[in-house]
Amino acid sequence: MRGLLRWIICVIVLSALARADQRLVYQYKDDFSQDQAIHDAIIHSIFWIKGAYPPDQPHLTYWQYAPDRRGILLRDHQGQPARIGYSVPVEPGLCVGHRPLMVALKVEAHLLSSTEPGRPGFGYLLYMTSADGKTWSIPRALVHGSSALQLGSLTENRYIVFVGTNAILADLTIELYLLAPDLCVPDDASTIQAAIDMAQDGQVIMLSDGIYTGPGNRDIRFKGKAVYLISEHGPDKCIIDCQSQGRGLIFDGKESANTVVDGITIRNGFGPKGGGIYCVNSSPIISNCRIQACWAMGSSDQGQGGGVYVEGGSPKILGCILSQNLADSLSLQVGGSGGGLYVKGDSAALVEQCTFASNSAIAGLNSENHGGAICIDGGQGDSANSVTIRNCLLVNNSAGDGGGAIAVIRCRPSVVNCTITANGADTTGGGIYISCQEASAPVEVKNSIIWANRPNQIGLADTRIGVLAVTYSDIQGGWPGEGNIDADPLFARAFSGEQGDAHLMSFVGRWDPGLHAWTYDSMTSPCIDAGDPKDPVGPEPMPNGQRIDMGAYGGTTAASKGAGQVVFHVSKTGSDINPGLTPTTALATIQRAVDLSRDGDAILVWPGLYQEEVDFMGKAILIQSAADAATVMASSGGYAFSFYHQEGRDSILRNMIIRGCPEGGIFCLGTSPTLANLTIVSCGTGIAAFEGAEPLITNCILWFNSRADLLNCQARYSCIQRADQAVGEGNITRDPLFADLQAGDVHLCSRYGRFWAQHNVWVVDEQTSPCIDGGDPSTYPLEEPAYNGNRIDMGAHGGTGYASLSPPALFADLNQDGVVDLRDLALLADHWLERAK
Repeated sequence: MRGLLRWIICVIVLSALARADQRLVYQYKDDFSQDQAIHDAIIHSIFWIKGAYPPDQPHLTYWQYAPDRRGILLRDHQGQPARIGYSVPVEPGLCVGHRPLMVALKVEAHLLSSTEPGRPGFGYLLYMTSADGKTWSIPRALVHGSSALQLGSLTENRYIVFVGTNAILADLTIELYLLAPDLCVPDDASTIQAAIDMAQDGQVIMLSDGIYTGPGNRDIRFKGKAVYLISEHGPDKCIIDCQSQGRGLIFDGKESANTVVDGITIRNGFGPKGGGIYCVNSSPIISNCRIQACWAMGSSDQGQGGGVYVEGGSPKILGCILSQNLADSLSLQVGGSGGGLYVKGDSAALVEQCTFASNSAIAGLNSENHGGAICIDGGQGDSANSVTIRNCLLVNNSAGDGGGAIAVIRCRPSVVNCTITANGADTTGGGIYISCQEASAPVEVKNSIIWANRPNQIGLADTRIGVLAVTYSDIQGGWPGEGNIDADPLFARAFSGEQGDAHLMSFVGRWDPGLHAWTYDSMTSPCIDAGDPKDPVGPEPMPNGQRIDMGAYGGTTAASKGAGQVVFHVSKTGSDINPGLTPTTALATIQRAVDLSRDGDAILVWPGLYQEEVDFMGKAILIQSAADAATVMASSGGYAFSFYHQEGRDSILRNMIIRGCPEGGIFCLGTSPTLANLTIVSCGTGIAAFEGAEPLITNCILWFNSRADLLNCQARYSCIQRADQAVGEGNITRDPLFADLQAGDVHLCSRYGRFWAQHNVWVVDEQTSPCIDGGDPSTYPLEEPAYNGNRIDMGAHGGTGYASLSPPALFADLNQDGVVDLRDLALLADHWLERAK
């Protein structure tokens, strides 16, 4: 016992020491008291409402599991579990760079048990992690209660998803910890160069906040060492100012991807090639850096790469901003190329999620000057290099000749998911300029937006040769190629200079980096869900149409939301200028929700009286009550709901009260919608069908309708007042025993319990409605309260948490009369020792 105690104490001490060697740099928390997860989760099953008739798919429900505690309940559908997943960090566009970060997860799980036939006996909750959002780890089970997990490096755990059923996810915390540095500047070394000289392979050098100048803090060489050079608090607070007396960083020692620079600003750099960074035959990772106001100034030759110069190797430039850099020459005759970046030779450089803004390649009097932002030059022999530019934004760059944004000379790079806008060139190709000899592999431009560049979008040095393949891109003025479009991309804010916002408008949701929140537009960009259908959608937040967006944010967590099932909310406290995507941003009218919806969407209507006439408009959508049944009354004496646009079975109306419509409740013209669990009372005609309409009507109550309950149609398992119209399987004509029809309360009377909405309490009646447990026996009432008879009720509340209660099940009530007495004992005696045949 003492040995065990010593072991526990040792573990606690070691854990504390381990935490002491780490620094918390990021924390995300959600106790699920608000609707935060609907916006923050990039992967999720549909969000549903507690007590509402459940959807035919796995779903998530906010669930009050204690008086002051709320979580998310995961529920499966036919064995398929629900899921909810997050990127790390959670906020779109929040860059934590490529520093050595560790991921910690704290979560509370409540695993539920159930004896209901429609629920699994025991709940479970698993979690998986991924480096790329495509390939996932082996599922690991969470135990009941609280768990604190060390997941490992952020590189391998950028995405977390929870999968399960009949389980509550609560109190979620995701944290990032930075490993303690091995050397600090200036504490352990007076200059950055001195720290690198001291460091061993694998060590971390941290720069304290400040501005670093002078010898040892410019022209910094890594000498082939595999070290991390990181800032303490990011590039805004850690600046290398070269003071126009040299470059910032030099990589010429064959550095590999194990050499990492992260979170540093380099400004006022100066050199003939690479004013800010010079990288030759090396492959470092440069992440989350700012390269600003640097010059590549040639003497008699062109200046190349105002911000960065790359020749050979496979460097990665990730999440960086290169702005206001310049390529020029002391000679007026030659000028410069590659204002932001110049890549030369057979390089496999990767430039990803970077912004190039207001960089310039200055024209010479007697030379061609290309690539205001980027110039890629394969050198002699038309090198087939493999440079990739992906998810980059290039704006307000300029070139003296071709390629205001990008110039491609004698090589075959790939430009994928880039937004190139508001750039200019003096001659041609304000967006992209290409000067290549004919070859088997063309320059690839894919999933990109090239718009509003001057004087044109794409310029070719020789239009007779097929050197360019543009596909699934939005090109102003058009361009031949599969999937290309020519349509206004609908940027959130058009660019004036470098000021603008290239996120794409979406009425389903667009990330606003200024507000640090999701916002909603009245229009949706044609570039959403328009990229190459063969490309993975990656971590785009749901709904995403399972197809990547065009533009710089396609395939990332900052992508605007697109196609896929959307749940709209309608409330008496809502407004039709709201997006309607959560209960707190609900719409005011059902028709407005129908107008916004697309096939496959759902509309949840919260309690209240809605005076309108709703047209389904031919859409395959679901309209149902969100909680206690909502009531619809035709606003101008017509029908409350109309189907006359070829609606089929996927157009569903469910759990609604329709009353007081002089003409009728529902009108069907040559259509076949699904009408389930409706209470239609005090109308002219309950449901009218014309021109061969065949609505599927089940579990409904039609009562006190003046002309007809059903006209030219039939129902099943429904309560219909007129016997001649009650033909059909399971129908009854008995009084449904409404609680108080005159007061508008059509809950069904029950001796065992009925919800009294006016006072939000449950009461008992002297009688029990024959409509209780009278619905289709093949439909299990998953959401009806306990004592539901394992059979759905008829009427608007059937299948919901507001259905009236059935008689409690008594195990020994053999004759099922609600009482265990001598009659049951007699039945037992009559069949004593009887065997099954």
